[in-house]
Amino acid sequence: MEVKELTEEVKGLIQSAKDSHSLMEMINTNGWRFLRKFYFDEKVLEYKKYLADTNNIDMAMIQATRLMLAFIETMLSEIDEQIKVGLEDAEELQKRKEKKKN
Repeated sequence: MEVKELTEEVKGLIQSAKDSHSLMEMINTNGWRFLRKFYFDEKVLEYKKYLADTNNIDMAMIQATRLMLAFIETMLSEIDEQIKVGLEDAEELQKRKEKKKN
């Protein structure tokens, strides 16, 4: 299949599959495991504890903590979702390739 023949949809599927594999490589590194365990997971716990503490009354800090918590949780879930979607797109590309052969 030549690059000129690819539709925008197929180009999107290919890019999504590539992104997924890049993200999978990233999360399988020791550096990511370290960041995940000792930074992101720790920060999420720290922020949740802060928000659960009824003695904290500084609304600016509460709002900032909520924003940081939402940012981290959203980022981590989007990485997982992109991997899932990319793998599905790679599977779709494979099915199309096999269908084209037959």
